[in-house]
Amino acid sequence: MSAVDFATVIPAAQAGDKAAQDALMVELYGWSISVANAVVQDMELASNVALDYWTWLYRDGGIKKYNAKRAKLTTWMYMRLRSRALNAKKRQKSVPMLYFGEVRDVLDEQGRVRGEE
Repeated sequence: MSAVDFATVIPAAQAGDKAAQDALMVELYGWSISVANAVVQDMELASNVALDYWTWLYRDGGIKKYNAKRAKLTTWMYMRLRSRALNAKKRQKSVPMLYFGEVRDVLDEQGRVRGEE
């Protein structure tokens, strides 16, 4: 069971109460990383997605968009976190790293790719 009383903490967080915002973050930050990681399959990227989300939530006023009459907080958060994670995954460039030994094996003495003319 949650230690946070969402019925009182959410309106306080929406009003800018730092203690209420901290309480929500303590309660849900780890969960937010898990949600993002389920999409991106990369803990570092998932942590960045979660940090970006929480920045949006508090600094950019995202928490004010939450309406308790429409959805539970975690449902609302899940949809936004998942969307951000999908966008981050699309932006992520997958560039394989080549090591000198691998490059040396592919190039000839003149620096041309072996087997190509």
